Amino acid sequence: MKIKKDTVQETLVLPLYGRSYCSKKYPKIFHDPLSEEVQRKIDYDFEALKLKEFQTVTWAVRQRMLNDRVKAYLEEHPYATVIDLGCGLATGFGAVDNGTCRWVNLDLPDTMELRNQLIPTGERETNIAADAFDVSWIDKLNIDVQKGVYIISGGLFYYFKPEKVKRLFLTLHERFPGGGICFDAESSYGVK
Repeated sequence: MKIKKDTVQETLVLPLYGRSYCSKKYPKIFHDPLSEEVQRKIDYDFEALKLKEFQTVTWAVRQRMLNDRVKAYLEEHPYATVIDLGCGLATGFGAVDNGTCRWVNLDLPDTMELRNQLIPTGERETNIAADAFDVSWIDKLNIDVQKGVYIISGGLFYYFKPEKVKRLFLTLHERFPGGGICFDAESSYGVK
């Protein structure tokens, strides 16, 4: 699959590349064979980016931290639903699947179209094409809140105004009482 320069799709393949790179170079610390497999399906000149290893490793570290938080939540709530907001081409479900949890990948329609072509959906996994901030997607879910809900988001919120993120968080708190959320944050300098 061809990925063009300076497109939204390009922003999806960079974290994928970081995870694939670390999976190959540091397999005992970060093992993600699905990212390696998906990267092989993509026609894109990653070497031309001339990324420093720190940049590349950061994407894998972010996924590892999200995975670790999800695993900890699933220890206490083994039948929970995990929702990955702005999932892109993330491959976290395979790393945390305990055999009983459910997983929801949520991203914009064009991203989900690409994801559906590159990443197979697991048995207890659902893909939803929607804007995370248009919370009508919540009504499409059939979630037993009593079993637990944990929301993760890597690389999404720092592109939006704090007020918009706050409104989303308040809605999530209202709709998923007792649930949890984990996300990364970035300074304005880092985003640039």
